[in-house]
Amino acid sequence: MATIIKNASFTSSITDSVILNGVTYGNNNRKSISACNEAIQQVVTVPASSPSQGSVPLFGANVAPNSAGDVTFDKFKYARVTNLDDTNSVFVSVSDIDGVGGSNTPTTYFTVEVPAGMSFVLPSLNFDSSDSAALDGKSLTHSTAYNTVVRIDVVAITADVDVEFLVVTI
Repeated sequence: MATIIKNASFTSSITDSVILNGVTYGNNNRKSISACNEAIQQVVTVPASSPSQGSVPLFGANVAPNSAGDVTFDKFKYARVTNLDDTNSVFVSVSDIDGVGGSNTPTTYFTVEVPAGMSFVLPSLNFDSSDSAALDGKSLTHSTAYNTVVRIDVVAITADVDVEFLVVTI
């Protein structure tokens, strides 16, 4: 396939700052990733959780993407989910379900709360949700034994919430 898309560099910057008793704490950290050629960005309204609507899948990653919301697993480089609400939290769930179109039951997953106005950054799709591995620190090593499929879902508990997500691949 011939394409007219030219690779570009992606830059993420995280800045934090607080002044306590006249002393400034914080920093600005930047990371650049070269040769990026795919970006997905969208604002989605996540309806409040109900018996008929639990979570909303934002995107998935697998070996062979099978829907417009999927990316190729080994080309994934970065994802950010930002809660655009000014009051309500959302919960972001990362699981080993096969992409957005998949209907599998997860065997491994973790969920984090993202308060109003805050972001959750996912710099890698490799994760381990075993409580013993995180506590002993010995069994956490970078290996090919991690998952090879991922899906990111969002759940709004108390009210409809707008979220923005950005995904970048090489």
